[in-house]
Amino acid sequence: MSNPLSIAYLPTLKRWEGSVPWMYRDSRGYVTCGIGFMLPSATAACAFPFFGLHGVTATASEITAAYDQVAQMQEGRLPSFYDYYGALQLPQDWIDTHAASELDILVDTLDKGISGFYGMRQEWKMALLDLAYNLGASGLLKGYPQLLAAVEHGNGHRAAQQCHRIGVSEDRNSWCEQQFLAVK
Repeated sequence: MSNPLSIAYLPTLKRWEGSVPWMYRDSRGYVTCGIGFMLPSATAACAFPFFGLHGVTATASEITAAYDQVAQMQEGRLPSFYDYYGALQLPQDWIDTHAASELDILVDTLDKGISGFYGMRQEWKMALLDLAYNLGASGLLKGYPQLLAAVEHGNGHRAAQQCHRIGVSEDRNSWCEQQFLAVK
């Protein structure tokens, strides 16, 4: 069972990351699928329940071949570019469940790494979860000390000034800022 925060944040995460059932190369060239699930190797891809044509479960060799094919394709294209005939796919319900599970882990990590996390207003927790999903928990916890200090001192305006990321859309950065500026 997922944490209520994970469930509440999942639609927002899909808004920013999309939900792509096939393998594609993300904006940095990594083979990815689902809701930003990076696949560092064909072996990692084989742990996912891909299926082929007619809903038949893909074998490890089919997943490896698909991974290798996508890894050799041109990077920097929209995910739809990688949706070729016969592309292996993941079930949408599995994608959502896997994302919620990953979010649960991040929520637990943030609770341990940020003083008073569970007592914060929902908007701040959502912004921190967005940052952690995008940057990785250690990327947030180690790379944004001024943001975390502002959050722990309850200074939403300062947190909003410190939450900007490079490599995400201005809409996503603006959304994050607005979460820290939210008033009860």
